[in-house]
Amino acid sequence: MRRSIRVDEITENQLAIFIPEEPVEIHIDRNSVVRLQNSLLNGKFKFNVHQWRLFLGFLASLYENDFKLNYYNLIVKDIYDLSGKDHKDALKLLRKDAKGLLAHVVEITKGDSTYYYNLFHMAKYAHKQGVLQLAPHSELLDFYRDLKNNFTDAYLKEVLKLSSSNSIKIYLMLKQFDDKGGRKITVENFRKQMGVEPGQYPRVVDLEKRFIQMAQRELVNTDMSFTYIRYGTPAKGFEFFIRPHVKNLEVSTEAELKALEGLKNVGLTFEQIKTVQQKVSVENINAAIHAVQVAKSDKAIKKTEAAWMVNYLKHKHKVWEITSTTAGEAG
Repeated sequence: MRRSIRVDEITENQLAIFIPEEPVEIHIDRNSVVRLQNSLLNGKFKFNVHQWRLFLGFLASLYENDFKLNYYNLIVKDIYDLSGKDHKDALKLLRKDAKGLLAHVVEITKGDSTYYYNLFHMAKYAHKQGVLQLAPHSELLDFYRDLKNNFTDAYLKEVLKLSSSNSIKIYLMLKQFDDKGGRKITVENFRKQMGVEPGQYPRVVDLEKRFIQMAQRELVNTDMSFTYIRYGTPAKGFEFFIRPHVKNLEVSTEAELKALEGLKNVGLTFEQIKTVQQKVSVENINAAIHAVQVAKSDKAIKKTEAAWMVNYLKHKHKVWEITSTTAGEAG
């Protein structure tokens, strides 16, 4: 019978195989970027909010250190300083969250096969220092490295604003389709990506209240503020419309900025607002916003205010280049 080896029997040389002498130091700031391959992002896994912040800090450190994929020292206080949250509770829970990250299994479907991975193969907690040392699992290296296409990136400072794990996941789900102005997702895939267990939240309205509407309130002050509708009868899924931060556009006057903010409030996407900015005067934009308000009060809007506005701009101001309000394909 093979005898099991106790941890205290492992020699220093044997331990060195698992823990290198010089782990990579982390260097992140408010402009640090979180970058993640979409196959991993769309995998089935569920973190609590503290684990999400640690994982996001780790991802930012990978990008900042050119994906060397060694062991990384994660200074928890630095991450929470960026988020504006109190790090003291996180330090109290760090031992538990370190174990949680190490034990966490991500489920990734590729073709006809489903793969199960541990995200990390080693986690070391430095007592009283607030430092967590993490090493990514070797089987996931390709997912961390493959960033030539089909990946999602976000500014760390935006994601760290969020206070719930579900809001963070929905933020990243939307960020994946940022360039399209939104996305569609079936109820089945939404359940899977949010880690909803069979039998949980069986009604669509329960999913909306528990996940989408809560995230909508939290994301309003980020670059992924959104509106949404159901599609299908009965509901087959959700269609999300990202409400852009128009401050990212070049504007010449406060009046122009205010007019573009009005388009955002109606529900137009970033690309739609850019098109209108190029084709329509500020005066006519304000007139179009007023027309939407009148149509709304007269109950003349059959679908959404954004769809009504697009149709109005096409026919009133000949902005034929403006795209429809349909978001990304269902998935």
